[in-house]
Amino acid sequence: METARILLGIVWLAVVGSGWGAGSGGLTTSLSGTSHSAPSFQTSLPVPSRISITSSSSRTNVRDLLFRHGSRGFSSLHSFEMTERVLNIARAEVGVREATGLNDGKRVEEYLALVGLPKGHPYCAAFISWVFKKAGYDQPRTAWSPALFPKERVVGNSSRDLSSLRFPRDEGKGLVFGIYFPGLKRIAHCGFVSQIKGDWIHTIEANTSLPGSREGDGVYARTRHFRTIRCYADWIGKGGVK
Repeated sequence: METARILLGIVWLAVVGSGWGAGSGGLTTSLSGTSHSAPSFQTSLPVPSRISITSSSSRTNVRDLLFRHGSRGFSSLHSFEMTERVLNIARAEVGVREATGLNDGKRVEEYLALVGLPKGHPYCAAFISWVFKKAGYDQPRTAWSPALFPKERVVGNSSRDLSSLRFPRDEGKGLVFGIYFPGLKRIAHCGFVSQIKGDWIHTIEANTSLPGSREGDGVYARTRHFRTIRCYADWIGKGGVK
């Protein structure tokens, strides 16, 4: 967030300061041959102390500052944009229902077809793959929910140890969550995290129902307690967008 504020501050200077200069006494601008002082302001942005942005060089200076101070910001802003893209695609699918309750129906069969399966198969992981495909990602492509949680993409295990979470408790949007089923001895259901609020995970998931079954009848927006989630995987930050 700090980097994003830096970038916004720099862009603001570029937009409103095409004829401005930044000096030790605040911002000054020349209008009709008269020099005017813009109000001084305090900011926590760690912008370099001497910045001169003029109409002839503002684009060059802003570009140089962005590359010098904002490379991490570009990455953060890109991840934010991609997270919103992925979640918006997933949200648009909420309300999709099976045709006969047998993992079928036009849209459900589209999810399954992406991973090479006909109707009748579980499709929670196929839905995840379909959403990422629509968002422009070339991975993941699987109908097997455990395959969504390779070691290099797992960012925490909230059901056993909160300290293992490698993201703030109130963040995590866009992560893929996995639920472990002891009877099957594996992750057997998955979905998207749309928001985390305290102990509760707001989700978008397929092949489920309002009670939370892994053999439900469509795509739902649900709320789950964090202790019901075994692990989270990040496919947005490392997803290999085309």
